[in-house]
Amino acid sequence: MFGVNIGTLTIDGPTLTGVIGNTAELVNIQSTAALVLQSGAITGNTNTGSGGGGVHVQNGGTFTMNGGSITGNHVTAAGCNGGGVYVASGGTFNHSGGNISGNTANIGDDVYARSATFTRNGGTVGSYFPVGSGTAADPWLFGTYMEMVELGLGTTPGYYRQTANIDMDGLITVTVSGNRYLDGGGHIINRGVLTPAPFSRYRALIGF
Repeated sequence: MFGVNIGTLTIDGPTLTGVIGNTAELVNIQSTAALVLQSGAITGNTNTGSGGGGVHVQNGGTFTMNGGSITGNHVTAAGCNGGGVYVASGGTFNHSGGNISGNTANIGDDVYARSATFTRNGGTVGSYFPVGSGTAADPWLFGTYMEMVELGLGTTPGYYRQTANIDMDGLITVTVSGNRYLDGGGHIINRGVLTPAPFSRYRALIGF
């Protein structure tokens, strides 16, 4: 693992290559530290123990990507996200150039930035999470049950739009109530088990 602990570090040219079976991200940007990727590559790391295959931005850390690539990184631990870049709550990722693609994780194959600052002014990224801001004009998008839960459909008021059919296989319990607006987009949520919200005897996917 490569750590940025204090100050600002600029990478311009080198290729950082990880290993299969690593238990950590390839690059860790800690609180109050910053990394700028001008060119070069962050690649080939498989994190079996936590979120972030290529880069993990901690709370208070900043990652700026102006060029280069982040590819071929993977997160395999259950419940861990962000194959290419994982931005923790309170972290910042400014993406203005370069390519992020070909990474894999449970959620957010290339970028995961829930409850963080993710600003895109250029560059290319294959897939990122979340998409949307939870407003009527820009609802959160979800196409899997894991994305639905990660967005906080059961706990976070806001606007949501479903982008694919979801089969919950009768194994998942969902409790949702209060100020959630769901646009199903013509899709279905199938075989889910609903339980009442706390202190209520009513069962509904969306409640007010």
